[in-house]
Amino acid sequence: MKTINRGRRKSAYVFAILAGASVSAISFEGLAQASPASASFFSDSSWTSYDASYSHNAVVDLSKTAPGSLQRGVQWETKEFNAVPLSRQPLGTRAFGGSVNAAVTMTQNLGNGVGVSVWGRSVYAASSSGYIYSVNAINGKMQWHTRTLNVDMSNPLVANGTVYAGTGNVAFNFPALMTFTNSQPTVRGGGYGGVYAMDAATGRIEWFHPLSGDQMPTPALSNGSLYFANGNGYFYDLNASTGVTNWKLYLGGFDSMSSTTLWTNPSNGQSYAIVGTTDPNLLNAINLTTHQLAWTLAIPGITLTGMGDETPAYSQTSGMLIEAESVRLENSATSPTANVGVYGINPATGAIVWQDSLGRGPLPAAYRGAVAMTHNGVAYVSDTATSTLFAINTKTGQEMWSSKIPNALPAGAGRGAPTYADGVIWISTSQSIDAFNATTGAVLASHNMGGRFGIVNPVIAGGTMYVDNSYDWIMAIPLTKILPSLKINNP
Repeated sequence: MKTINRGRRKSAYVFAILAGASVSAISFEGLAQASPASASFFSDSSWTSYDASYSHNAVVDLSKTAPGSLQRGVQWETKEFNAVPLSRQPLGTRAFGGSVNAAVTMTQNLGNGVGVSVWGRSVYAASSSGYIYSVNAINGKMQWHTRTLNVDMSNPLVANGTVYAGTGNVAFNFPALMTFTNSQPTVRGGGYGGVYAMDAATGRIEWFHPLSGDQMPTPALSNGSLYFANGNGYFYDLNASTGVTNWKLYLGGFDSMSSTTLWTNPSNGQSYAIVGTTDPNLLNAINLTTHQLAWTLAIPGITLTGMGDETPAYSQTSGMLIEAESVRLENSATSPTANVGVYGINPATGAIVWQDSLGRGPLPAAYRGAVAMTHNGVAYVSDTATSTLFAINTKTGQEMWSSKIPNALPAGAGRGAPTYADGVIWISTSQSIDAFNATTGAVLASHNMGGRFGIVNPVIAGGTMYVDNSYDWIMAIPLTKILPSLKINNP
């Protein structure tokens, strides 16, 4: 696969013109972010995986150079190019047969399907409208935007002054759909897919690696490599500096949105990439030294795209992988129902150590599982069928508490990973940011943000929360605006 490299910047523009699309980087404020790391607001030197870490707890410490306003909490709302008023009903509610389907369509084609990333002095977001954005973390002013060839639904990675983002959509062409319905290996992703590398300060494209399938899964960045599975059935190792393929492995099943989790065996130092695929519905562990499969895991009763949608979380405390899946679809007298299961998996062998059934409820729309987050040996994960948040012991699978999510919309709530900060579980649900007591599960607050959240994880830095949504907005809000009684721990 040829990689378009930038040094010779014209080549990417030529490719885009031939493809019938445009690729552009437009900067604002005189490129005031020319060296963001030199006076960074955030202490983390890079953002190298989905949800910031393999535990999926997206908390970022403030640096010594961060202004006090970030500790107190800043507030702004930034419109992206196709922003819809936050107070209105989803676009096309009648055309798509109701607000649920219309809202899902907006997530997949217009707004932000997953959460933001922060680095330097900026917030980075990927929009399904086909743009990557950089905005100022203090005031939300847009610094640059880069046009891509397709939908952007991955969590942008940022390291060494470069932003990495995938492009590609949820579509199947007709032949691919026929093979999918016959449970044969197929390719997910209509139009162009691929991975971009962009200058973090200006948005200028450094290289683009085209791929035949969708690239909605977020790669993992480690030791100069980008590791990811794709909608075309392959797992890739790309050189992060050049975009050239180091090696690839055919998995057979396609990856929809299962982002890469890296795990290193403490007994021998061997590293593995763990990703999910569909048709066959498997969790796959790839040995990063031998470039071969170490193990695969099949879970009976997975519905729809299942494993290919789910990103496993890792608990450092218990050494367990945590996977949440929609399983055992049934048709009741009135409507389909589903059961959400949570699994504790040994990352060395792929064996299921424990499993929990969270309960049966109405079939969630589109993305049916939920992304788990782990903190101090506890997994926090939602049952999207019943719109309930659970706290589960990652070593034993014992349920510690459960709490109904307030103000849930019919599509189900809590798809994105929660965030733990200051003794509180923060989670984006439907239109709201909800706060739960991390020890008891008691609902502390529910703050309506408007619009709708997709698979969005709140990012917390000091006293500020950063989120984006399906209505094509990027937002910052003080934690105390959501929960006025909160006492924020100073760094």
